[in-house]
Order: sequence, then structure tokens, then C-alpha cells
Amino acid sequence: MTMCLEGYVITPHAIDRALDMGVAGEEIRQCLLNPDSVTKSRKHKGFNHRAGRITCGVVQHRVVTVVWSSKEGWRDDLGEGHAYGGRTYRGD
Repeated sequence: MTMCLEGYVITPHAIDRALDMGVAGEEIRQCLLNPDSVTKSRKHKGFNHRAGRITCGVVQHRVVTVVWSSKEGWRDDLGEGHAYGGRTYRGD
């Protein structure tokens, strides 16, 4: 299942990540439309839109992932030694 939001396609992976993290659609929308910063991705052939506590990985108007934008976000969510959905907090 994919979802469309303001001209962006949200991939199943990104939806799963957002649900895992408890991130609402409105927060993703704000990240895409009013980012604090947009930088070239080192991992994907696209860009990272960062707003507040989240970063959306975007490739050609497809949101491919949603991640925490800071070490604090990762630490608070996962804690030392915990993991879910392939995500692991590796420490500071």
C-alpha cells in the first residue's frame, strides 16, 4: 500500500517507519512542505527533508523513509541495545 500526500508518494516502508515511531501524517506533511533544511542524501539518490524531530528521505517525490533527525530522538525511542524494524541505536 502506498499513500499520496501533497504530490508526494509515501512508500510502504516510510509508512511502516512512521507508524513504528508514532509520527502523524501532518508532521510528515510539514516536513515535506516546510522543511528546516533540505540536504543531498548520502544513502539514496535524493534528498533529506528535515523538520523538527524527523527527517524524510525523498527520491523523485517518493518518501522512501522516515527517521529521527537527531541522536536524542534515536536514543529516546530505542534506548541502548533495543531495536525494531531493522533500526538500532548505536550509541553516541
